[in-house]
Amino acid sequence: MINLLQNEFEMSKSARATEFLGIRLVFTTELQLDQEEFIDKMLIRFNTSDCKPCSTLQELKCTPADFANSELFEGPFREPIGSLL
Repeated sequence: MINLLQNEFEMSKSARATEFLGIRLVFTTELQLDQEEFIDKMLIRFNTSDCKPCSTLQELKCTPADFANSELFEGPFREPIGSLL
């Protein structure tokens, strides 16, 4: 496969990629993908880097309007979700 590509394109041999489009690539016996750095940057951007994970129950048909007057949620709603997509 590499020989076919070399015939068509100018190529040079380089080290294995360690990151691609913000995704860390870890080569062991299999390829592992890691977005830890992206998530850390996102947590800092939305001022939530000190949050601690916990399990919470949420209604299935919950909308942003349900949180509009809530004292528990203070911050952007669409921006963090959009960053994940």
